[in-house]
Amino acid sequence: ATSGSVWFGQVLYYQTQDSLDQLLGRSFDPSDLHPEILIGEHAGTAVTRLTHFPRFPVGKHPSGSGNRSDERPALRSAREHEGLRRRSAEKAWGLPEGLLDIAINSVQGGMCTSITNRGRFDTSLRELWNVFSGYVFLHPFGLAAPNSVHCHESTVQQALQKNGNVTMYVARDRSQKLPFLVSQAAILAPLSGRHGSLIQYWPIEDTPLYTGTFQSYSGTNATPFGAMGDILTEAFAWPGEVLNPVPLQPITEVSIRRTPHLGNLGQLAMLSGMETAYAADFQLRDWTHRLPECVVAAFEMLMPHAPISSPLLTDQQGVPATQELAIGDAGIYDDLGHIPLLRRRITKIVIYDSSAVHDNSTGTDMENLCQMVYTRRAFGQSGCPDVPWPDSPPVTVFEPSEFGPFWSQVVHWSQVVQLHRAGLPVVVRGRFTVVDNPHLGIVGGWQADVLWIIALPVRAWRQSLPRATDRMLKRYFPNYFAGEMNNRFVISAASQLASWLTKFAMPEIQQMLAEQPTPPKSEKLTV
Repeated sequence: ATSGSVWFGQVLYYQTQDSLDQLLGRSFDPSDLHPEILIGEHAGTAVTRLTHFPRFPVGKHPSGSGNRSDERPALRSAREHEGLRRRSAEKAWGLPEGLLDIAINSVQGGMCTSITNRGRFDTSLRELWNVFSGYVFLHPFGLAAPNSVHCHESTVQQALQKNGNVTMYVARDRSQKLPFLVSQAAILAPLSGRHGSLIQYWPIEDTPLYTGTFQSYSGTNATPFGAMGDILTEAFAWPGEVLNPVPLQPITEVSIRRTPHLGNLGQLAMLSGMETAYAADFQLRDWTHRLPECVVAAFEMLMPHAPISSPLLTDQQGVPATQELAIGDAGIYDDLGHIPLLRRRITKIVIYDSSAVHDNSTGTDMENLCQMVYTRRAFGQSGCPDVPWPDSPPVTVFEPSEFGPFWSQVVHWSQVVQLHRAGLPVVVRGRFTVVDNPHLGIVGGWQADVLWIIALPVRAWRQSLPRATDRMLKRYFPNYFAGEMNNRFVISAASQLASWLTKFAMPEIQQMLAEQPTPPKSEKLTV
């Protein structure tokens, strides 16, 4: 999971309030997707429990659902109910009264403006995004509680012995026959990318079994932190301060003092906050270089932080030093989720890419294929002229010479353009050579079969929608920015489109799975 999918991933694996069928809901033919269906019980509790989101886009309601004056009493009642719900949650969790208001209003109304208006710049505010994430996305599913921890179903007894009487959420991939959950985030350097320097980041992974950074970084590769990585901590023990030296063994036991921040809603809220804090990727935008350095520094103070240790950086007694570092959305280097899979040498991958977000570069507000910067960067390509990408450690994972056939020449990318122009689903499959990327911990020299499901406006799906539903979606749906996915109707519509695309792509997926992967060069037989 990466970025926004982390919220859903945690709910899918950890919640126990609903069965999987109830959580996921039904997949409908597009002709049956009336507005009431998209927000109704059959849409699944993953949608219906998100009661902090309005049902429909602002100013857009199905015909016959009442005029604006009829809605005002209901809106006023909803606000009053939400206020009571926040006060009740704060009291139950021991949070200061009004903290949820600050967290939610800061995220919705612009964190920097909201905080500077209050004149408050203290380290407790680093939990704001985590509290927002936990309250809005996890609390409706019973997954938020102060100082709670998480673990895998195979380590429950061990986690209970080490943590005592705490609220514990258990990932149930085995019992629910789900794949193993891997989520990712990025450790960030202060004032990164300014004064001509690279944008620095270091990947960090989170799973139900462990949290940490696989790779080892030292010297200039770890500037300005001295050293980084080379340690994975059991999930239920993170974050914390390592209290004794770490022996040079693959697996060992050390003492860790867990150090959760005050006003927290537990490990899952902290992890989902860090891994979805897309505002932390602001360094990628050109306009940030025009901001005064003090403004950037103040904004960085508000990012989620966590205590990070590494056996590569120790004190005189050999005990790993603990540094409080900013952690944000992995979108600083990967928004597709392929990096953890390639790190594990997974040879068959399905990538859903909806990153062709809309802009006005053509004079018409529409989806823009040039916005697919993560796909371009995966092949070592620069961004389009109108969508530049700043200097950073390379994220190249596929052989750059294979980009031409994929993107702009005869075979794959011409298919993408032709399919898109024809209004058909864009599903493209290829076999790509994986290359070394030491910074990301990827060892190349082998090939991966990748099926790209590129989410773009699909005329075949859109024209089948009921008229009321079609009117309530932008012409460039599903290529919305994250902030536009702000109501249950749009979230449900995106889910239904993804389901429809998956069904369309299933023959290609099954064929890919049935084929033998290409072995690494070292494993090929010479006849």
